[in-house]
Amino acid sequence: MYDFQGGLEEFHSILKEERNVLVHFWENSCDVCEVQNQDLREMDRKFAPRLTVVGVDVDKNPDLREHFEVQETPTLMVFYRGRKILFGFFKRKDRLTSPLGQRELEKLIENILSIHIF
Repeated sequence: MYDFQGGLEEFHSILKEERNVLVHFWENSCDVCEVQNQDLREMDRKFAPRLTVVGVDVDKNPDLREHFEVQETPTLMVFYRGRKILFGFFKRKDRLTSPLGQRELEKLIENILSIHIF
């Protein structure tokens, strides 16, 4: 998992990659976020190179928190070529704000990757 530290322009260049980019917005004061980080590191290894996982510490990147309107952590968003992938089955369709267990996370990623054939 790539721990992002940089500006908005650099971040947008990562999101425009020719693969799915899963972004995990987290903060140090969130214990659940650390567990999610560990699971996402495993998913990053398992699904590379079809998926890039990027971690964003919102305390160190407040401009990204504001730009993407992240109000709670953990928050997951998925992008493909710079566009958000929408989840029709979540309350807020462009993000997931509830922590997932490793199995649920793996299933979610498999579903996302099945949308795009590489």
